[in-house]
Amino acid sequence: MKILAKLCFFLALTFIGLEASAQATMPRKGEPKKTMRDGVGRKFGKMVEFKRGKEVALSRTYTAKNGTKVTSAGMVTYADGTKEKLPEGYAINKEGEKVILEDDMIAPEKIRKHQKEVTGKDETSVTITERTKLIINDSTGRKAVYDTIRTVETK
Repeated sequence: MKILAKLCFFLALTFIGLEASAQATMPRKGEPKKTMRDGVGRKFGKMVEFKRGKEVALSRTYTAKNGTKVTSAGMVTYADGTKEKLPEGYAINKEGEKVILEDDMIAPEKIRKHQKEVTGKDETSVTITERTKLIINDSTGRKAVYDTIRTVETK
């Protein structure tokens, strides 16, 4: 009886996890299609290339401006020689940087258009606050700790 209860509990957790992951990756019903910047990414387990606003299956090796190469199987060889398999939901932009597909690959004009529709304003302001802790150990064994806060605002 205890084994059956544990098995049911495990199956329930597995089902909940699969449901949550499916909701996180599938587009919402009625959601408008986004125009993406040029690059390649892994979307729903497949490698796709974004070029001039169009999305096509990646059928060849993609080479970015800095020399980063991405194969149709999703293996990335960066300009410095390191290799990795591109994870789901990530992309390599045309400059050769690894970015989050849904956040960093959306074309800026689409972001501005959406913002104008939602807020009525066409100006974008981004504020980044960065907190760092710097620990310095010198040769005498003294320790200095500095907390720094840097704020950058762009419009």
